[in-house]
Amino acid sequence: MRTGLRRLLCLMGLCLALGGGCLGVQAQTIVRPIPVTAAFGKMSAPANGYVTIDKYTYHLAPGLVIRDQNNFLVLVGALQNLNGTLYVRYLTDMNGDVQRIWILTNQELAVLDPKRMPPQPLPLPSNRTTAATATWN
Repeated sequence: MRTGLRRLLCLMGLCLALGGGCLGVQAQTIVRPIPVTAAFGKMSAPANGYVTIDKYTYHLAPGLVIRDQNNFLVLVGALQNLNGTLYVRYLTDMNGDVQRIWILTNQELAVLDPKRMPPQPLPLPSNRTTAATATWN
């Protein structure tokens, strides 16, 4: 009985070792599904619910999703102390708020053709601060 269990454990370990080596190779060849409608720009660190991408300042959408170079989710607070800028692709929602951001890898930057990117969306004029401080009679 013990030899059967040993064989099973050895077989499982062998499958795990062989299969685990293949997973690392596959992860390097995965292409991230960034929509073709996503604009391109250089992003500064977000602060106080806003982010500056190139020359425009955008409001951050409530459901903002940020993906790093490994396609992991990143919280806005993790980028608060960002020094310099990051190259990103991003989408805005119907309110002009940034709703999705992909931080680009060096490989993605190498194959990127900025001339074929959609134009940078203009942020919508916002009276959020005025609306928040308004008093109703």
